[in-house]
Amino acid sequence: MENQPPTQQAAAIPPLLNRNTFLTAMSSPQRWAILTAMCDGDSYCTSDLMPVTGTDCSTTSRHLGVLADAGLIERKGLRLYRIPRRFIPVPGQKILDYGHCLLRLDASAIG
Repeated sequence: MENQPPTQQAAAIPPLLNRNTFLTAMSSPQRWAILTAMCDGDSYCTSDLMPVTGTDCSTTSRHLGVLADAGLIERKGLRLYRIPRRFIPVPGQKILDYGHCLLRLDASAIG
């Protein structure tokens, strides 16, 4: 693979996430807020994130489901969610690296 042109090398690396699914999942301000809250790498349940989204439990749960189905977050057990460690390049900073997109999340920019 080292002797291949760069375009062939890049094509050999599978994408981390489907681009269209990723963009659809990121189309909601509430989901941006959820990722901003979760980018510390800790696990959260739906009730932890209700104040972040400003919505009820059912709506927050649906937002978490969209993010999980897109692969942006993962379910841990029945009620906990977290961002997979592989997407957190620098612990302690609000940066997520989804391969084709680097998100610099700032809590003051939400809203």
